[in-house]
Amino acid sequence: MTVNSNGTNVPVVTADQLPAVIRWFRDNALALFIWGASGIGKSEIIEQVARDIANEMDLVFHRVGDALGTLNVSQVFGYLDLRLSLVDSLDLKGGCLVDPVAELTKFLKPSMLPDVTRHGQYGFLVLDELADAFGMTVAAITQLILGGRISDSYVLPSGWSIVAASNLPKSGTSAKETPAQLNNRCGHVELKPETESFVSYANKVGVHPVITSYVRSRGIDALH
Repeated sequence: MTVNSNGTNVPVVTADQLPAVIRWFRDNALALFIWGASGIGKSEIIEQVARDIANEMDLVFHRVGDALGTLNVSQVFGYLDLRLSLVDSLDLKGGCLVDPVAELTKFLKPSMLPDVTRHGQYGFLVLDELADAFGMTVAAITQLILGGRISDSYVLPSGWSIVAASNLPKSGTSAKETPAQLNNRCGHVELKPETESFVSYANKVGVHPVITSYVRSRGIDALH
């Protein structure tokens, strides 16, 4: 066990254990929050799991933002990676419109979040750098994780899974305290660098043997 930025005990997992954890949370429609030092492969492992699931579903892995080409959106497994430290709350909530006749305000649907008609029915929404996001951005994301929606403008497609990630304070990077209501609705794990588990995972996903040999000879700290 370790302690995250909120003083909470968090189970520790290694690189070869994390894929199974990600899959368990996806299968149970729960959000996962991965803590860990900067540069140890959190995002890379999440992406590889998404690629593997896409292949198992006979879908094409598609990173949102890349051109679909000749693919139909029904053929893809989407992957949307948001760096939340660079995202404003309005980007997530959408622009506000005033209806003077009904005397109501409403928000337009945000374009940067997963949409079945543009990004596919299934996918991963990765919320990276969540602990470093602005307070109002975290509040919007908390709505999404709590109820699968943001205000009355957006609903997360049921085939999409949420995986959040953030650096630990001890890694030398900033990490703010995240609110209790967000922490309570996510499962939390810490990815712990460990030489043999990294080499085992790297071999499974086809990392060049020169890299794994270097890490094995110099230790896991060689990655930093």
